[in-house]
Amino acid sequence: MLRAGLVGLPSSGKTTLFQLMTSAREAPRPQGRADANVGVSRVPDDRLDQLTALFNPKKRVPATVEFADMAAGRSDAKSLVDVAAYRNADALLHVVRAFHDPSVPHPQSTVDPARDLRTIEDELILADLMGVERRLERLEKDLKKTPSADLKKEQEILVRGRASLEAGRALRTLGLSGEEARRLRGFQFLSAKPLLIVMNLDEADAASADAPERQPRRHPKEERGCCTLP
Repeated sequence: MLRAGLVGLPSSGKTTLFQLMTSAREAPRPQGRADANVGVSRVPDDRLDQLTALFNPKKRVPATVEFADMAAGRSDAKSLVDVAAYRNADALLHVVRAFHDPSVPHPQSTVDPARDLRTIEDELILADLMGVERRLERLEKDLKKTPSADLKKEQEILVRGRASLEAGRALRTLGLSGEEARRLRGFQFLSAKPLLIVMNLDEADAASADAPERQPRRHPKEERGCCTLP
C-alpha cells in the first residue's frame, strides 16, 4: 500500500480531492491535533483483471493508495509533524489553487499558484529545519561522550541537510545516495518525501493545463499532476 498525505492552503480543494479519491463523501472532520481523515482508494489495473480471469484465484487484491487529509485549520507543517499519517506517508500531494471563484474566498485574497506553492514548501522546510537542528544538538553531545563512525556520518548528512534547508531547498533535492537516504528515513522529514503537485484549475483552463506558461518552477525531482475539481 502506498501512503500519501494531502497538503495545501485552505480552499485549495484538497479535501474535495480526498473525497473524490476515496469516495468519503461525508467523512467526519478530524478533531485532535494528531488526527487526520484517512481513506483508501483501489487502483484500477487492467492487467490484474486479465490475470484474475485467466487464473481464477481464490482472492483478488488490487493495489491501494491510502490518503490522509487534515482539517484546514490544522494543515500547517508544524501540525503535520505530529500526525502519524503524515510522518509515515510515502509521498505528499500538494493541491494548489489555480481556479477563480468569488464564492470561495482565498485565504490570501488573491489567486497566485506560485506563491501558494512556495508558502507550503517553506512551511515544510521550516518544520524539517527545526527537527534537523534538534538532532544535530543531540549528536554533538553523543559524539563527545562516545565517538562513533555511524554517528559522524549521520552528522555529516544532517549538516548538508541543514545547509539546504537554510537556503530554502527541500531535503528531497539533496541527491542523497541510497545509504544516505536510508540514514535519514527514520526521521520522517516532510520535505524529504516525494512531492506531487496537483493544480486545481478552472474547468475552462483544463485544456491548456500543460502550456509552458502555466507550469510552476520546480526541482527536477518533483513531479506535477493536474486535475479539475468540482
